[in-house]
Amino acid sequence: MPIGRGPLILDVADAATNSYRVWIAEYAGTPYREVAAKARAHLEHLADLYATPPREAELIAIFKPPDSR
Repeated sequence: MPIGRGPLILDVADAATNSYRVWIAEYAGTPYREVAAKARAHLEHLADLYATPPREAELIAIFKPPDSR
């Protein structure tokens, strides 16, 4: 799944009337996408190191939404 869809959001961010334009531009920008990609890669690396099948099942049980248990 791609992180950030800048081109889809930037048109909205450029609108002079959009009160969230600065916030949207920040999170749609390349620097944030790079940070998010590095964070995701780091989390994937940690998962590769520590996520065993028993631990994965335990985490799913902990974080599964109540309506799907």
